Amino acid sequence: MGALTILGTHTRDYRMNPKSITASQMFGILDVSTNDWTDDDNKLLTLANGDRISMASNVKLIFEVHNIDNASPATVSRSWMNKQIKTIRIYIFEILEKHFDELFKLLITKCLPKMKVNACNYIKQIIDLLDGLLNKEIEYTKIFLERLTIFALMWSMGSLLELNDRAKLEQYFIGQSDINIPKNIPQGDSIFDYLVNDNGQWEHWSTRVESWEYPKDEKIDFASILVPNIGNVRILSKQEKAVLLIGEPGTAKTVIITSYLKHYDSEQHLTRIINFSSITTSSLIQKTIENFVDKRVANIFSPLYGRKMTIFIDDINTFTPT
Repeated sequence: MGALTILGTHTRDYRMNPKSITASQMFGILDVSTNDWTDDDNKLLTLANGDRISMASNVKLIFEVHNIDNASPATVSRSWMNKQIKTIRIYIFEILEKHFDELFKLLITKCLPKMKVNACNYIKQIIDLLDGLLNKEIEYTKIFLERLTIFALMWSMGSLLELNDRAKLEQYFIGQSDINIPKNIPQGDSIFDYLVNDNGQWEHWSTRVESWEYPKDEKIDFASILVPNIGNVRILSKQEKAVLLIGEPGTAKTVIITSYLKHYDSEQHLTRIINFSSITTSSLIQKTIENFVDKRVANIFSPLYGRKMTIFIDDINTFTPT
C-alpha cells in the first residue's frame, strides 16, 4: 500500500476483527442436498459492533500480518516457498527475455512449422513445460534453472518443426556462448536428444528407453506392437494437460497413445477413445463426451466416483467445425 501511495494512488488501511463475521460468510456455504457451493459475494462487510458496510465493486481486501510467530508449519513453509519462487521466476525471466524474441524471429523467417502458432501460445507451452518440470522438493541452482528453461524453450519452439528446421534452432543455441547446452554431442544426435535429469545434468533420452524383447511364446497382434525408442518415450506427458500429437500416417501415433492409456488403473483413471471422421459434428462430440461423465453441479461434469478421465481423440484432422 505504501508503494501504491508513492506511485500516486492514495491508499488507507483499516484493521478488521476476523471474528466479526461467521465462517460461512467468509468462505461460503455448501448446500448438501444439491452439492452447490454459494460464495458470500455480496461484498457486505459486517463489523464487530454489528454495523454493515457495503463495499464498492472496485474495493478488494488484502490481509497482512505483522509476524508469523503463531503461524502453523505449513504457513511458514509456504512463506519460504514464496521467496524461492520469486528467485526462480527471476532466473527464468532473464533467459526468456534474452532469447525468446530471437528464437521466434528465427521460427517465422527461416523455419516452416507444421501449424501456425502465435507467440503467446509458444510462451504458454514454455510455462506448461516448466510447470511440469519444476519440483517444489528441489532447491534449484541458477545453472539447474537455466538448463530447464533451455529445455522448455527448445521443445516449445521446436515441437512443430521437422528435423532440418530443428537443426536451425540448435545452431542458434550453439552460437550463444552464455548458455549451458549438452556438450560433446555424438554425430547424428542433437540437443533434442537430451533432457535435464533430477540432478540438473543433461542426460541422453536413450537412458530412459526400456529394453524390449519379442515375446517368443505368445501370439500378439503386430499392429499393437510398440518397440520402445527415444521418439515414443519422450513425447508422453504426465502433467495432466491436453496434448496434440502430430505426424505423418503410419508413424504409430495411435499405437503410442493407446499403449500409454493401458498403464492407467481403471479404478482410479478412466480412458475413452473418440474417432473423428468427415461426418462428425460438434453436437455429436458434445453428446458423446456427456455420455462419459456425470453432471455434478450446474455446468460442472466429472467421471463417476471421483475418478479421473483421459479422452483420446483420433484422426482429429478429419473433422470440420460447423
